[in-house]
Amino acid sequence: MSTFADAAPTAEVWTSELSSALSVIDYARRLHGRPGMLWFDSATGGTLQVSDQMLDRYSFLTSDPIDRIQIDLENCGQDEGDFEACWDMLERRVNQLPPRDRSLPPMQGGWAGLIGYEAGCLLEPVEPALVDDLPTPVIDLALYDWCLAIDHRDETMTVIVRNVDGTTDGPRRMQEVLAWLSNETPLVGNAGEIRPTRNESRDRVRSNFAVGDFSNSVQGIVDRICRGDSFQVNLAQRLLCESDLPSFEIYESLRRANPAPFAVWLSSQFRNRPYEILSSSPEGFLNVRDRRVITRPIKGTVERLGDDDDARRGEQLIASEKDRAENVMIVDLMRNDLSRVCDDGSVRVTKLCGLEQYQHVQHLVSVVEGVLRSDENVVSMMRSCFPGGSITGAPKVEAMRTIAELEPHRRGAYCGSMGYFSSPHDGDWNILIRT
Repeated sequence: MSTFADAAPTAEVWTSELSSALSVIDYARRLHGRPGMLWFDSATGGTLQVSDQMLDRYSFLTSDPIDRIQIDLENCGQDEGDFEACWDMLERRVNQLPPRDRSLPPMQGGWAGLIGYEAGCLLEPVEPALVDDLPTPVIDLALYDWCLAIDHRDETMTVIVRNVDGTTDGPRRMQEVLAWLSNETPLVGNAGEIRPTRNESRDRVRSNFAVGDFSNSVQGIVDRICRGDSFQVNLAQRLLCESDLPSFEIYESLRRANPAPFAVWLSSQFRNRPYEILSSSPEGFLNVRDRRVITRPIKGTVERLGDDDDARRGEQLIASEKDRAENVMIVDLMRNDLSRVCDDGSVRVTKLCGLEQYQHVQHLVSVVEGVLRSDENVVSMMRSCFPGGSITGAPKVEAMRTIAELEPHRRGAYCGSMGYFSSPHDGDWNILIRT
């Protein structure tokens, strides 16, 4: 039964409660294959508390967007003015969203999807790496007028339909969505344990670096640091493995093996070709609710083996001078980025180098908070902070130049962000690692 929820005067919202007899995976299977399916999957299910806010309280499912923005470096133009115009256009579109209903979960439709790593080249004087062998848009955002919100704390599931652009017929849209979610013949079946195929042995995993080139690039970074060019550079290599498994089955196995608070799934198209992004990221980039901003940079990692030595390894990580120095550098970088768009004096470090345990690793995680200025919005905040310092290094611009020079391919989605803008002052974005 659908009910009307009180909202801001310009934002009509309709809601319908679903039975909790089915799981989020059941509903994801029923939506799989629909255009623009998007799953923000808090697979850790309500265990990540920051101050008074549970950052992984909700998961969200949606599909069938009503509008889309796709930008790549080629169609955005070649000069700085064109690049700025791309972000200006995005800011205008997000500012047209109505306020969110504070009585409901934070995502109620809005602009959601991907901001790829090279979108930073639209913000900073940095040339991207030359080779783009797995092309995705630098920005791929769709406008959704509905979502299924799963509340892991209260164990409720709520379909939210919201008139995000003034054209949504709420009751009719609700009927459509409920029909999709009640489809008892999902497009994908139940997944069992991951099945090895002829393409999945370790000897078929390939790096995008030639043999020896990665070590040479690391040494090149060390030399630059010794010259004073940078303090820290995050060099990444891509591992590619072909597989015959359906991607949905891979993701289900991934979330069982490595549940993460900021996991995501996206199905989209670019240049008339489909692509999908699967991520089990533990790192939150920018969370904004009612102008309150939270960022959680991760630097410092040790393996977990599930034995009695886990505690000892965690203590060693906390005591590591090198890992703590890396973390503090990025905390300072994020404090600086946030200070450009937050109220004076509001930016503060509420946790420094705290230890967090995940399925296979332990991390040093810090938390920086602030209050977004009244003359700023979620897009201007993203412009100030993107890309996240934990996946570039410091100083950010010089680290990005080094990455573009030493890594053989563009990063694409990797080390970018996925998330949503639900209003001009509300949004939530991750860092795309383990992707």
